[in-house]
Amino acid sequence: MMETELLKARAEDTAAICARTGRPKYLGFLSAAEAVFAERLLKNSACRTELWGGYETAERVMLGCFPDWAEDSFFPVSSVTFTYRGIDSLSHRDFLGTLMSLGITRESVGDILTEQGRAVVFVTDEIKSYILTQVTKVGGTGVAVSEGFAGQLPQSGRLAGFSGTCASERIDCVVSELCGLSRSRSSELISQ
Repeated sequence: MMETELLKARAEDTAAICARTGRPKYLGFLSAAEAVFAERLLKNSACRTELWGGYETAERVMLGCFPDWAEDSFFPVSSVTFTYRGIDSLSHRDFLGTLMSLGITRESVGDILTEQGRAVVFVTDEIKSYILTQVTKVGGTGVAVSEGFAGQLPQSGRLAGFSGTCASERIDCVVSELCGLSRSRSSELISQ
């Protein structure tokens, strides 16, 4: 997560440039916590702010500041699809590591959605063509890279169901059950 003061300064600068120039201005992909912070910070700014990550339920989103006259909210977000053999197992970490090794910053990369044999990565428009031309392997596995995505997005970020039985409704009992810890260790963590 960006340092709070740095994020504050960058978000305020983004809004100020938008207000001064009358043109949309963007701040790269933010984590969920950073997005909430920036949105609250700019709620009374002179321009309209929106968040978008390339699809409706994106976790990492870009902050867009728009002048009041702008009816449409265009975001410079593109998707890139990586396809590879189904027998190869590539994770979020493999894709992020490959992109970072190319000198791409984290704020230029949004969500990375993986499934067997395919991954869809959301990126800023300015680095899309660089990725399309430079990436041939991810985690030592050969990949084919194409612009956009076809069909549904991979569902790798879905939460799994969980059920358990707690001895009582006390928070330390619930944490103990969820994390597989002793009740005393759960109490220590809660106290911290």
